[in-house]
Amino acid sequence: MRQPALHIGIASDNQQRIDIFRKVLTTHSHHILDWVDSNPLGMLESNPQQELNLLLIDISCENLDGPAITKVIIEKYNAEVLLFTNSISHDASKVFEAMGNGALDVITLPNELNGESSELQVLIKKVDNVGKLLQSKLKYQNEANSKNADTTNATPLIAIGSSTGGPTALVKILQKLPLNLKAAIVIVQHVDYQFANTLAHWLDEQVALPVRAAHNRDRPEAGKVLLAATNDHLCMHNDMSLYYQAEPVEYSYRPSVDVFFNSAAQHWKGDILGILLTGMGRDGAIGLHTMRKKGFSTIAQDEQSSIVYGMPKAAIDLNAACKIMDIDTIGVEIIDYLNQLLNNTKSRAG
Repeated sequence: MRQPALHIGIASDNQQRIDIFRKVLTTHSHHILDWVDSNPLGMLESNPQQELNLLLIDISCENLDGPAITKVIIEKYNAEVLLFTNSISHDASKVFEAMGNGALDVITLPNELNGESSELQVLIKKVDNVGKLLQSKLKYQNEANSKNADTTNATPLIAIGSSTGGPTALVKILQKLPLNLKAAIVIVQHVDYQFANTLAHWLDEQVALPVRAAHNRDRPEAGKVLLAATNDHLCMHNDMSLYYQAEPVEYSYRPSVDVFFNSAAQHWKGDILGILLTGMGRDGAIGLHTMRKKGFSTIAQDEQSSIVYGMPKAAIDLNAACKIMDIDTIGVEIIDYLNQLLNNTKSRAG
């Protein structure tokens, strides 16, 4: 059965990219392109009856605040957002901020498309997938509710990102945590997928908490540690279960800490403590910043105890870290954080 047609808007001022989408949507798709505007929020404000299911945002456009527009479109207009760009790596900061605000995916748009191109097929598939998402949203939410009826009281999540020097740092943290830990832990460590299961097994032998590789449809649970274990990016569904996705393909850090942090900040229904550890580059800094902006607690490892200070420093430069801590104190801080949450819950109940 054919999906109902989506009502689509495009936010861009780049005529070449607009023309590509217009051609695709009118020639190769049954969906409806209703409007194109470089000021989408102004257009919708002046046309309150305009139906909108999907907004395509040109994240490369200098005159558009793509992340801010994404947030308003999702929260105020209850529509979905896809991003498009000529270069994900060039626009990585804005892409991850917008995805942290709820954008579903990003499309790499070449300068030209022909009828047989693989890029065209990917583009059409992603737009069609939004239609499937909207069709199944109510059913999917009902299923999620039946599996997890009280998601508003989800267990706290400890989300950890690390790279160079990470395995030893992870052991120092996890060894301080008790077997009955009242929080779920998910780790994204930069490691080739061929060694990820070995790393999970090694960590499991070093600490009291059970550690294993994360699989599709796993849901983080209290007292258990899940480790990202493929070269695809670990993400989270709205029902708080995990899955892997290849996009963004161009992003050099795989699996990406930023991708997971942004996804968790969007979909986890409980408290989150985000922790960014030693590592080269900047991966995780934007995601940690997203967490802090959403009111979650965040920690960056300090320079003295980091093997490579790139990732934590990038987070600190963004003011993404609520606390900057030595690796030997982070495990104790996790326990203090969870105790404070418990005390706050008891105070509210009393």
